[in-house]
Amino acid sequence: MINLNKDAPLIRELLDKFYLQLESFFNIHERNANPRNNRDKSKLQLRCENNGGTIYGQMFQYLLDNFKDIITAEPESLKSIHENMVHSLGYDENDPLQHVQFARFKTTMFNYYTTFFKSPFEENDKKITGISRGRWLTKSLDLRVCPYCNHNYTITVDNLKGKPRIRPDFDHFFSKSIYPLLALSFFNLIPICGTCNKLKGEKPVFQSPYDGTHPLPKFKLYGKNQGRDQKMVLFGLGDAFDEIHIFPEAAYTKEAPNECNVTRLALKDIYDQQIDHVSELIMKAQQYHIGSYSGMIESFKGLGKTEGDIDRIIWDRYREDHSRRPLSKLTSDILDQLNLKKY
Repeated sequence: MINLNKDAPLIRELLDKFYLQLESFFNIHERNANPRNNRDKSKLQLRCENNGGTIYGQMFQYLLDNFKDIITAEPESLKSIHENMVHSLGYDENDPLQHVQFARFKTTMFNYYTTFFKSPFEENDKKITGISRGRWLTKSLDLRVCPYCNHNYTITVDNLKGKPRIRPDFDHFFSKSIYPLLALSFFNLIPICGTCNKLKGEKPVFQSPYDGTHPLPKFKLYGKNQGRDQKMVLFGLGDAFDEIHIFPEAAYTKEAPNECNVTRLALKDIYDQQIDHVSELIMKAQQYHIGSYSGMIESFKGLGKTEGDIDRIIWDRYREDHSRRPLSKLTSDILDQLNLKKY
């Protein structure tokens, strides 16, 4: 898994633009305060008026009253926002009538989510033909690799007429089935690959890519020889073993064993298929270990190459930005384990 920096300028800019797209979608504007007719009212106002007195209507009133806070909530606040709504409305899931009303609220939020992301992107109050809001967001995030597994690409193919159009799936970190109020919250929407989307589904995982408060799972490389001694040994530069094993390890595995990202997303099983990549990586690391850098630097002096330039030539920027290429987190972790200096 890799981190997405919620405070990066690009993310904060997209958060603002995303909110404006939702304002337009729901018809939220200044005339809502003193509407002369239904056209001056937002979709949420009309839904509240048509369902007054019901827990369903009260949930939409809560969404209307706290709309910006809900859409732009920071990752660490998302769950509490939904819980505050449930508490403030006195929702009782064991009450059959309220349970039906909550299910109705959930269905309506599903529909809003689906319709919004399929609707045309708007710029300067004009709809841009052929660009859905979903593809606009995934393309603007410029996240090329699934943040959950860092194993598969998440590419957006855009709006050429008659050509295929694809974008990554959006995972709701907090499931929209259990937390429908968060169905359109920016930091609850994680663009992921189809494999992770199927593995996670509506189930919880422990750590969001936007959560920087916990150490990320780290890949460790172990070796084992055949014969009597079957003990796994942490792999070191220059070692040779009959078998190589990759273990993604998370600090919170014991704290949340059933929701641990490594377990829930089957990272051990997925990365077991990358032994060939790791073997090539080890051979490359042994060939270009730190003792060889000085000779390479001398060779490249005439071209003005620095140690950092040579590092990037060898490792192809795998160590700089894990959001650009699959397996970059695995590669970076193993190079760190092998004590290859990062320039």
